[in-house]
Amino acid sequence: MAVQRTDIHRPSVIAPEDYDYVCTLGDSEFGVGRSEMEAFNAHRLRTGGRMSDHAHGGSCHVCGALAFYRVIWYHHPTNSYIATGYDCADKLGGGDPDVFKQLKDENARARKAKAGKLKAQKTLDDLGISRAWEIYELPWSYSNKHRCTIQEMVGKLVRYGDLSDKQYQYLGKLIEWHDNYDELQKKREKERKAQHDAAKPIPATDKRLSIEGTVLSIKAVESEYGVTMKLLLMADEGWKVFGSVPSGMGSQDGFDRGCRIRFDARVTVSEDDPKFGFYSRPTKASLVSAAPEQSE
Repeated sequence: MAVQRTDIHRPSVIAPEDYDYVCTLGDSEFGVGRSEMEAFNAHRLRTGGRMSDHAHGGSCHVCGALAFYRVIWYHHPTNSYIATGYDCADKLGGGDPDVFKQLKDENARARKAKAGKLKAQKTLDDLGISRAWEIYELPWSYSNKHRCTIQEMVGKLVRYGDLSDKQYQYLGKLIEWHDNYDELQKKREKERKAQHDAAKPIPATDKRLSIEGTVLSIKAVESEYGVTMKLLLMADEGWKVFGSVPSGMGSQDGFDRGCRIRFDARVTVSEDDPKFGFYSRPTKASLVSAAPEQSE
């Protein structure tokens, strides 16, 4: 037997003028959904009011119906709040249709993202690389490039639903590199030190040097004069120099990290390291051998 309602929020006696619109809530925890909840919390801090505890039978505190999206109203005579669905909200003055639409869109995206995550987790589990999902949920770390790449790849899997066979294979390698990151870093640091110790110092001369070696890195450097492509090269003697990519070299096929090149340039030796310098005005540049296929 239905309980006869006697509260002041029942449809037959409700007075719209006693209610002030506060916000619209849904299940979204991002964007508009978060800002609407923050607005509700701020309003409650100002008034000290609480949600009404009257019996209503559903999520709409007026008619008792079930409502996925709830409009929050402040009832100033009792310093309390009620929630209504959109039909009852119309009777109280409407609410904000723009917020309602944005919340619907947010929830649709959230449901799609959730479905994508569930599918991605199952795919990784079926392939025996569920560790990729564990790494995906770790905090982002720019210092660990393997983690960044894994998180980017799993993010694409979530969004697009699948990756190529080669990408899954590469993901497996990245997991191994990630989990052995500290050990690999120590090994590489030891190798770099041994390489530096074995290197000869840059020849002390005011004349231009003929330099031949391997390109270690290529990057764009921005200055007041614009963007210039720079490279770090390790000469065959072991010392390293840094400077602008020789004219015309950047457009040659095979010019990339790992290729071997030759050019003449004036070199200024670093004050801190006799095995490192800066070259300028490179000429007679040529590609000795193309870069091998990149690998870790």
